[in-house]
Amino acid sequence: MADPNDLIARLFETQGRQHVNIKLFPGSSDEVAPDELAAEVACAIAAVDSGEATRIYSLDD
Repeated sequence: MADPNDLIARLFETQGRQHVNIKLFPGSSDEVAPDELAAEVACAIAAVDSGEATRIYSLDD
């Protein structure tokens, strides 16, 4: 389970970070548990921080 304080720190206290915009889609599930959501956010932030995520600057490009 992801620590909410760690997520807040990685989102707002990372040196040099200007903005993180993460899109999450629930898929076919009717309910999403908070710990599952936190884990997905932590994974997305880690991908951004490590350079694994592909940054899209504009959907029009």
